[in-house]
Amino acid sequence: MGEWKFRPYQEGEIKVDPIENQFFTTNEVGNISNAIVREGIQNALDETVDGVAEIRIFLSGAKYEVDSQKAVGFLERLTNHIEAKGSGILDAPDFDLGMKFLVFEDFNTNGLEGDPEESKDKDTQRKDVKHNFFWFWRNVGRSGKSDEKLGRWGLGKTVFPASSKINTFWGLTIRKNDPEHQYLMGQSILRSHNIEDNQQDYGFTPYGFYGNYKTSNFASPVEEKQDIEYFKETFKLQRGKRSGLSVIIPYVNEEISFERLIYSAVEQYFFPIVTGNLKVLIQHEDNEISLTKETIRQAINDFDFVTLKNDDSLRIKSKESFVKLFDLADYIQSLKDDDYVYLKEPSKNGSPAWLKALFDQTVFTELQNKFEIGERISFKVPLKFHPKFQEPEIRWFKAFIEKDADLEKPENHFIRKGITITGINSLKSSGARGVILVDDEKLSTMIGDAENPAHTEIQKDSRNFKDKYVDGDKCLSFIVKTLQKLFDELQKPAQGMEKDLLSDFFFIPEKEQEAEVVKADDDSENNDNNVPDIHGKKPLLKAIKTNGGFKIIKNPGADSATDKRFEVKMGYRTSRGNPIKKWNPIDFKVNENPIKIDFSGLSIINAVDNGIEFNINHNNFVLDVKGFDTNRDLIIKF
Repeated sequence: MGEWKFRPYQEGEIKVDPIENQFFTTNEVGNISNAIVREGIQNALDETVDGVAEIRIFLSGAKYEVDSQKAVGFLERLTNHIEAKGSGILDAPDFDLGMKFLVFEDFNTNGLEGDPEESKDKDTQRKDVKHNFFWFWRNVGRSGKSDEKLGRWGLGKTVFPASSKINTFWGLTIRKNDPEHQYLMGQSILRSHNIEDNQQDYGFTPYGFYGNYKTSNFASPVEEKQDIEYFKETFKLQRGKRSGLSVIIPYVNEEISFERLIYSAVEQYFFPIVTGNLKVLIQHEDNEISLTKETIRQAINDFDFVTLKNDDSLRIKSKESFVKLFDLADYIQSLKDDDYVYLKEPSKNGSPAWLKALFDQTVFTELQNKFEIGERISFKVPLKFHPKFQEPEIRWFKAFIEKDADLEKPENHFIRKGITITGINSLKSSGARGVILVDDEKLSTMIGDAENPAHTEIQKDSRNFKDKYVDGDKCLSFIVKTLQKLFDELQKPAQGMEKDLLSDFFFIPEKEQEAEVVKADDDSENNDNNVPDIHGKKPLLKAIKTNGGFKIIKNPGADSATDKRFEVKMGYRTSRGNPIKKWNPIDFKVNENPIKIDFSGLSIINAVDNGIEFNINHNNFVLDVKGFDTNRDLIIKF
């Protein structure tokens, strides 16, 4: 059997405590079940052999827990480190009780390829061989995955120890190109610490390994057949001789449940399951549920949502919504190129932006009618893709929208090559479901560069993305806004007269109206003209359009404006409603870049959000506001 060891610090060596589990907190991933399902399946999809990945997740309960006598054998020389002061484990389990565990196995994948003894830089840089074993076990925050892979941070695997009460896991792999050998290793991630029965001058490093030690500090994997078969039997692995990776998490976090694993697998990977590229088997003791193209509908029908009724992190709230989502996935899979509406290609010389020029209005009039009666609408959307030091080109992604009157909140699904990025919420309008599907290799690479380690959000400041693309931030903004922009274009113009639409802009001052009221006792028998004369007062202020903004000056011929206070408000034109009231902070804020305010002859009283309040000191004043988006219509009111 292998043994656990932590390497002692050397004199002068900087002590560093791991922080990678902070990327998988509840705030980042919503639920630890989400994170472990996301990471495990993503790894499998990256290494699938023939296009169909198979996953088995086993969660033990009291019936199949490992009894304490057996467990001790696997934890020898580890528990004293876990229980050491400063190890970071504040609530260690009772090692006299049984060990509940979780197993995550992928099949039909390559396994961890590469030399298990590899560690020298010159060896790991060879291009002609794989290094997956080295990157998985001997690196944190560094990844050998190429750009087209789903993962690339080198942090995702740390979700496995983060799911254990003792921050520990084992991994057993059989490689597709080396089916006769099995390799077992383990890793425990604590903090810098020391132990009483083997005090070290400088303490122990945080990372401990389980394996065979041919030298004092380098762990090689356990390969002895008898030991591995005992391990496989103890943890009920179904690896057999099939290639892939089995991850075993001891003392599994109690937050992980059978129901939450099922929900997470369906919510995050419904698309590859429905399209037949992924099969997932989830087991809890003697219960199991199969998620395949053929079984996923029945599985959801049998799923007990009541058990998760208090979970506010659920993005999909009902069985009915799941079924409609599966129907939409089936529909997407059935489409041919001619079934899509293609937006017009933008210039390669401009920046990505949602301009009217993208839409063919003659086509959209018909689409508005179809959308109004409940038809699904499918788009192919062009986007300028421009890595630095390369020529720009136009790439395409797909977008789908359908109405669903049963949805109290909009449903957003952003899928990059099978993985759902759950934190992107483009669609804001209720009663609609939208899907963004990015299967273009180059766009998928760009978005993957921008993803956070948990793959839940895209961030323009991500270390893998920043400074890598021309107008990269605008590309991300364009993609994120897609569903809402398309939804807005699919809205039919309001029918009939909306009497109050412009009431904020064109009105008769109350004082003037009162002056012109025709009194009820007026003798009007000989006067057929009952419409009062309107004497509008000449406005004191005049607005002048400028490039990217406007100026306000005194209106020539108007009364003096000196010592009067005014407020000007702004908003971009919207498809419906009052642009001022529909102002959104993401559009602009007058007190933040890129908006600039220059003035003379007046005093600024307040300038915040979309309003500027000012007092005029003399009539020769100028208020100059600029920095607005030149591709959008700016409406001002004062």
